[in-house]
Amino acid sequence: MTEREKAKQIEKLMAKSAKPKQKKEIKIVVAKGAHKGLKGRPKGVKGRYVMVDSRMKKEVRAQKRKEKANKKRKRT
Repeated sequence: MTEREKAKQIEKLMAKSAKPKQKKEIKIVVAKGAHKGLKGRPKGVKGRYVMVDSRMKKEVRAQKRKEKANKKRKRT
């Protein structure tokens, strides 16, 4: 291993260790009843959060399916 390769490897390790630590955990808030269409921060929730509703999983799956189909069309 040459000196240049050693320096490159050390540089890579230093850059990897200097990366920011993991962000705080994101709380998942389930929107039920009157809160389904609610925008903004719900009461009693501090820090990072994500509002989810009963349709969210289905919508995300459908979106991924559409993106996959679009990628296939673009290749041909």
